[in-house]
Amino acid sequence: MLKIRIPNTLRTRNHVQNPRPIFPENDSMAAVVTAEYARLLSDTFINNAIVGVFFCIEIRRMAPVCSKEHFGVKGAVTVALAALLVAVIVGQAAVAGGPMTPADWQAAAAGDLSAMHDLLRDNSPAMVVAKDSLHFRRWLEEGFALARKDLSKVQDARGYVFLLKGYATGFRDSHIQVWPTAPAGVSLRRPLAWPGFSIGYRDGAYTVVYRSTQTADSPSIGAELLGCDGRAVSVLVKERDRYEGDLSLESGRFIAAPFLLMEHGNPFVARPAVCAFRSDGKTRDWTLAWRSAAEAEIEPALDASCGRVQRRLDASVSGELAWWISIPDMGDTSDWAGFYGKIERNLADIRAARVVVIDLRGNGGGSSVYGEKLASLLWGDALVAARWPGSGPTVWRASKANRDYWVDLTARMSENPNLSAGDKAAFDSILKDFDRALAGGEPTFRRGETGKTRAPAHPPNPVSGRVVLLTDYACDSACLDLMDLFTAMPNTTQAGTMTSADTIFMELTVIPSLPSTLSGFGFGHKAWIERPRPSNRPYRPTRKLTWHGSPDDDAGERKWLLESLR
Repeated sequence: MLKIRIPNTLRTRNHVQNPRPIFPENDSMAAVVTAEYARLLSDTFINNAIVGVFFCIEIRRMAPVCSKEHFGVKGAVTVALAALLVAVIVGQAAVAGGPMTPADWQAAAAGDLSAMHDLLRDNSPAMVVAKDSLHFRRWLEEGFALARKDLSKVQDARGYVFLLKGYATGFRDSHIQVWPTAPAGVSLRRPLAWPGFSIGYRDGAYTVVYRSTQTADSPSIGAELLGCDGRAVSVLVKERDRYEGDLSLESGRFIAAPFLLMEHGNPFVARPAVCAFRSDGKTRDWTLAWRSAAEAEIEPALDASCGRVQRRLDASVSGELAWWISIPDMGDTSDWAGFYGKIERNLADIRAARVVVIDLRGNGGGSSVYGEKLASLLWGDALVAARWPGSGPTVWRASKANRDYWVDLTARMSENPNLSAGDKAAFDSILKDFDRALAGGEPTFRRGETGKTRAPAHPPNPVSGRVVLLTDYACDSACLDLMDLFTAMPNTTQAGTMTSADTIFMELTVIPSLPSTLSGFGFGHKAWIERPRPSNRPYRPTRKLTWHGSPDDDAGERKWLLESLR
């Protein structure tokens, strides 16, 4: 049966897990929405405290997602009290017409932190399966205690966001995500200040990749950052780990590189003053000239660090006897019908090509069914079935929060024109499993069978040429599922750069608003307990097929790859 994965709409191009707010930072409309949220919350909690009503409000609708069934009785009491306190504080600030005080932000952070802890405790499969769950269970409590100790450092919206992000990222699970909502009025992509140049992660080192024309004196392009204020660059990275992403992963270090020397208002790290750089064999200390960051400067600086090449779902001839199949994402809004139609019309030529490049650069995941259908088209059902990597059964955490989200997801997927009738029936089947487990008081349910040893089958391979999977650091979630499947096919190889990595815990449950309404939260509710690929293990190309150039040099990387394959 096909694996079903929900579209991961929370991921951004640079995988920093901080979507841009609907309203711009410091926009007056954001203040209006914040006040309205506060008023609604304040009225709801104060006027209905006796009957115990509490709501999390999403910007598009009012959704009762914070019920006691979601959190458990203990968690519900905690969240209810926290939400009541936050609602009163935020409401008073809004009514007064002034900004939230540090005490307000600390109260919001405390309430939302507790909600995150309880949601994970009561809904995550990592609490009920043994595989790859030790760190999760330890960090659930240790990280929670550490974050609570840091509450006094929260003075504003940015401190609030970084506190929650530090806790969420500490689980080392790319499916555990927290993001500011519109009422928070903050975007972490745009820094408050920068020194006029940006850093990129290249071949294990942090080097200058961009200099503003407005910066008169700064390290030269290619200069390597050695450290700042007497601390080695490895220490700087460690200090920013969790706050700027999971920097235990190389993909995380790549994505976070430009933010090493950008000021985001994070109260948990110090802004560097003097940094040492090495260039042409000489080391020099540079005093950083911090200044405000104009968007016209920051966007090209970030692009130089992490790349931003616009790609689209497509298949075309590339050079002599080569086909280039580009899959920049696996979301439901792409024209998959048109894409598959083009593959089918050119299938004979694609199968006869000397090289077939499947370009996955920028692909942060989505629904794995799209990759599975492409595999069936290229290699045929028989060969895919014979080579299918045995991931065994899945264990699903049965809870009302997970079930409620699956109800919403099933309704949306029923209208998705890209899914087959069988795929849609699978959503309904999973919903019925949720209902059976909850009715029987079971904490989990299983789907699929334990991997069995199958008699070797050798269907013919209809693809005569070499299939190359071109990846970059963005490849995560369903993109990694595609890698699991496609690398199991004959005569395939990886090129480009290392991928990102995920855990065995997936299928996002999305909580649109935590008690303060200032953040949303997501986490996995399914575990692949026999998946051969361990948690947080990326795919890495061979040295020969590793791209060392700029992530923004699309033409250069294409030319390099085709020449390397001759």
